[in-house]
Amino acid sequence: MGSWGAIIAFLQSRITNGTIEAINWLIQLAKRMARGFRSFRYLRIAAFLKAGTLRLDLPARPT
Repeated sequence: MGSWGAIIAFLQSRITNGTIEAINWLIQLAKRMARGFRSFRYLRIAAFLKAGTLRLDLPARPT
């Protein structure tokens, strides 16, 4: 397709791949964070933690 094809496709549809690139960046960042771990589970936890969707239901701190 080349650069011109991508430009024409954007002008026709007004859709970019920015969202996919952002998700890919988060996954790559999580992979760098999880280096040294030997389990996919830890990579997944790092990805959720970096993406901000990991919910840590910690007990409330006593006051």
